[in-house]
Amino acid sequence: MLHKVSTRKPYFFEDKSKDAESTVDRLEQKFVVCPVAVKDAYLVYVVKNYSEKNPKSSVMIFAQTCRECQALAYMFEGLGFRVGSLHSQIPQKQRLAALSAFRSKTLNVIICTDVASRGLNIPNVDLVVNHNVPQCVARVPYSTVASCQSYMLFYERVRPHRLYER
Repeated sequence: MLHKVSTRKPYFFEDKSKDAESTVDRLEQKFVVCPVAVKDAYLVYVVKNYSEKNPKSSVMIFAQTCRECQALAYMFEGLGFRVGSLHSQIPQKQRLAALSAFRSKTLNVIICTDVASRGLNIPNVDLVVNHNVPQCVARVPYSTVASCQSYMLFYERVRPHRLYER
């Protein structure tokens, strides 16, 4: 029933006014659908390849939790990346130091939670990656996305539930 109602007369809306917000013209957007077990490997692969092709690039990765953020930071650091982390469990002084090092290109990767999406303007970020589907649209600061060249979002491929008869 719902299928018939929803596809019979679809309605498309496009706001062409000058005030309408839109994506940045030069922004390349990609979406990666992968199993949860290999998501971190895909992330490393993407960041490594991007960094090799763009040696002076800066990469911002958004994680969902402080624990995930710190685990990713340790992983990238162990793989030889100059990485910093930015989340609420880090003292403010260390957060500011990491942010300053990232802006000055001392760090080429910063991994953060949504703490970095609240009022920060971080220009010249080349690649923004959401490690998970964001719970809020405002998770990535618009000013950061507006200045970046690529934006990537990781989706987790979930296995369909199997129904068993008893």
